[in-house]
Amino acid sequence: MAPDVSHLPTDLRSYLEYFYENITYHHYGVHKDFGDFFRTTYISLAVRSEPLLHAVVAFAAYHQTIRDPNGRLPSFLKYYNRSVTLLLGLLKNEERHDLGTLLTVLQLATIEEYLGDWVNLMGHQRAALQILTQLFTSHSMAQTSMNRTILAWYTRFDLLVSSMGGFETGLPRDWYITLDRHCREQLAGDPENLDWHYEASENQLRLISVDLCSLVAKRARGELREDVYVAEHVKLANRLQEWKASLEPALTDPARLVPSTSDALDRYFNAYPTQVPIYDAPLSTTTLLICEWHSMVMMYVYQVMGDTQAADAAGLGDLSQHAQAICQVFEAAEQWPSVPKGLLLMLHPCLAMAALFLPPTSAHNTWLRQKFALLEQSGYIFPVSVRKRMAERLQDGSIMRWWLPDEQGFSPIMQSIRAFADERNATALSAQSENLGEMKTVFAAMRLGSDASPIASGGVSGTTDQL
Repeated sequence: MAPDVSHLPTDLRSYLEYFYENITYHHYGVHKDFGDFFRTTYISLAVRSEPLLHAVVAFAAYHQTIRDPNGRLPSFLKYYNRSVTLLLGLLKNEERHDLGTLLTVLQLATIEEYLGDWVNLMGHQRAALQILTQLFTSHSMAQTSMNRTILAWYTRFDLLVSSMGGFETGLPRDWYITLDRHCREQLAGDPENLDWHYEASENQLRLISVDLCSLVAKRARGELREDVYVAEHVKLANRLQEWKASLEPALTDPARLVPSTSDALDRYFNAYPTQVPIYDAPLSTTTLLICEWHSMVMMYVYQVMGDTQAADAAGLGDLSQHAQAICQVFEAAEQWPSVPKGLLLMLHPCLAMAALFLPPTSAHNTWLRQKFALLEQSGYIFPVSVRKRMAERLQDGSIMRWWLPDEQGFSPIMQSIRAFADERNATALSAQSENLGEMKTVFAAMRLGSDASPIASGGVSGTTDQL
């Protein structure tokens, strides 16, 4: 049942209504919302916490603004900056923080990810870790569906930041082991429960990622002898194979497959010649897990083995096939009329990894550009560093400006948001030598100017009049 928001001002109610109708747990990078947390408890907590309320409204306003041809950034920034200001006040005045503070940090971190601001996101992840481990233990975190949803939300940031930075995760490995034990205990008493199978499978995949990050970091620090390193990366390869082979059969029930269109099967890719693994409810999470497995195999080879030709020798298959598998899933999901809202956005890290290993043909390059444009139009802004890498990969410098020729689909509001994100990220990069680990410093630096700053107001060359 939706929380009562009738007492809130009209503008806040309007954005919360948009949230209910258009935002799902997939927009938060969460595989499955077992207790319907984001539509019930989360909003109830937000109604009682002004910083969190404004952060949630800012997220809804951002998504509504980017889809509105006449949208203006101040519609989003007003609530975002208000949330940051209120949160900063809490951090200054409270020694011990509550759940509302943790959720506000995570919500603002989610907005930062959408803006491609990885420097600030690293600070947010550290702040969230500090509060999370203050409020919970590994045991208490596993006990309720709400706690496990929050854990999944946080660990996604932890793993993304660690993978990109080449260092170990912030959350101790014991937390994943405790959750794995809890899932196994629940499955022992209820072996046909799909939710527990999903939680167990997702957590096992996360644990492989944790160990991959640790192995890469230890080798970079020179802490492993070569023979130990080789033995550990062989273990990881075996675990990746075992995860896929031991996936619970009920999670891949062929009766829940969505029939693949001819385009998804024949257009550019051949990893799945007859049926792409797109599953309808209640198995749509399987689609995400399979994609993430393909992505993790590529990450493993890229970071650990360092030799793309060695993947076959490790029994992990051809990297181009893994990349094409992800692209086929994305294509099939895009063509699926009933695709869950936010699912395509959740696939963006997998697609970015796949782009590195696709055959460099004109057809594949064109397809990639179309999908990267689609993701940005849906709200996920790729930072300059990613655009530069893709421009080099696709051998077209115009990608730095926009993904498609002649700026197709590069609307005035898209130009405004992109310019705002680029300026924000440049500011964060110039300040990254400062102490991002200090929570108050992190959030004080987040508020860029006023709501009516030149960038926020659409004062970007060539776009001011149109906005």
